[in-house]
Amino acid sequence: DANLQNDQIENMLSQGIDVLVIGAQDSEAAATGVEAAKEMGIPVVSYCRVINSDKIDVVVSYDYVTIGEKNMEMALEAVPEGNYVLVNGHDADSVPHDENTGYHNVIDPKVEAGDVTIVYDQYTENWSADGAMSAVENVLTQYDNDIQAIICNNDGMAGGVIQALTAQGLEGQVYVAGMDAELSACQRIAEGTQSATVITGYDDLAEA
Repeated sequence: DANLQNDQIENMLSQGIDVLVIGAQDSEAAATGVEAAKEMGIPVVSYCRVINSDKIDVVVSYDYVTIGEKNMEMALEAVPEGNYVLVNGHDADSVPHDENTGYHNVIDPKVEAGDVTIVYDQYTENWSADGAMSAVENVLTQYDNDIQAIICNNDGMAGGVIQALTAQGLEGQVYVAGMDAELSACQRIAEGTQSATVITGYDDLAEA
């Protein structure tokens, strides 16, 4: 909740902190906290997400564009043709946009060549697994289950996607990728229902 986060920042500033580190829930809204901190002479670190402010002192993050590229390269190696679904995270977060840029850097030439069709490419409120599940349920209905690959910005949403596939008896038949190498995702890879996950910040990739 962006408002809650700004309230928390305001409370910390009033307590006399020396440095403010923000992992922004909303890249735009968090700029308010940055402005308030800088007015008090407090240095600000934008961690993992890039806050939309020119007053940040340091940004510490991963290269999410490259992570998106790696995830899509794996997908296209496994599934070079067919209908693709891109399930992105929270729209107000910088990370899903960077990952999505990486996806398109790799997949767009395949789309232009007519090998791949992107049938869904939308953002999911608060990275909700239920939201991802609902979105994929609708896509499966719309395209009569004719989906070959689903790429998710994280493993939580991938879990929701697999629930939607399982309801249609498609678990393990559709390529599903996530990110973060969560324990539950690694277990799904071992079971064969999830195809891949990217470990954030590392070159190591886990795939079935």
